[in-house]
Order: sequence, then structure tokens, then C-alpha cells
Amino acid sequence: MNGVELAVVAAGEADLETIAALVNRAFLTHALMRGDRTDAGGLLEESGEGGRFILAKAGETIVGSAMVRPVNATDVHDGYAPPATALYYGLAGVDTRQMKRGIGRLLLGEAERIGREHPHTHIALNTLYEFDLVPYYIRQGYAPVFEERFEADHWGLPEPHRVCYLEKKL
Repeated sequence: MNGVELAVVAAGEADLETIAALVNRAFLTHALMRGDRTDAGGLLEESGEGGRFILAKAGETIVGSAMVRPVNATDVHDGYAPPATALYYGLAGVDTRQMKRGIGRLLLGEAERIGREHPHTHIALNTLYEFDLVPYYIRQGYAPVFEERFEADHWGLPEPHRVCYLEKKL
């Protein structure tokens, strides 16, 4: 994408405060969200061992980010476990002023490149159906493999919601 460069940094070396602020602004574009999704400590915890952040930068400004890491026990849910050789993709966010410009596709493509090089067999991710991103991921070649339903107040969300787990074979 013109003017945007990608960088991959270890979680412990990333500007987690800036990334958290970007992720929180991006998540707040969804009506279901109330308040912050994460903070610097949450990003570090969720990235776990081997976690890295893919950063989309316009000059020195981070305009998009996503976390990748090998799947771990936190990705196993009642009735679903991603392939043990999968790379998990999450906490993706794009600056609200830069949305709809292909930055998310760049982040996802870089995650897939990392997955193939390290070698992972799949990319695993999840999103809320209410965020309207499931059709986007399906267009990118991801297949829904599991769904969970939750009542209001789960994760502090004010309404019932559904989580869709998706995978793509690399």
C-alpha cells in the first residue's frame, strides 16, 4: 500500500501504549463496545510467549497493528481447539482515519507470510459476529469452524453476543 510500511516487532519491544490506544479506538467503532478493549499490560499478556506485533506505519506513525503468536492453551475453548501448529492472529486494529484503505488486508497478509515461514499450518482467529467482520474474513479465505454464544455482561459487553472462530490452511 502506498506510503505504508510493515514492521514486525517482539511484544516486549513494541510501543504497547500506542498500540493499545489504536486498538481501543478501532474497537470502539463497533456499537457493542463500551470502554477500552485492552491496555499495555493486556497486550503483553495476550501476546504470550513468542508473541509479535505486525505494525503498519505511515512514516513514524502506527496506523495499524495486529498480534501474532503460536496458539496456546488460551485459544482452546469448550468444544474448539485450533490446530496445534496454527499461528494465532488477534488484536487487529486500524486507525479509524485509515480504515477502508487496505491496511487490514496488509496486516493479515503479513501474518500469513509469517505463518508460512515459521512453519505453521494454519492461521486461527476469532471475532464477534456483531462486529460484521466474519464476511470479510471469509472473503480472505478463512472458514468458520466454531461458534460460541454469550449472555450480556460477558467481557463487560452490554448485550448477548456470538464469537466466531475461523481458520485458514496455509
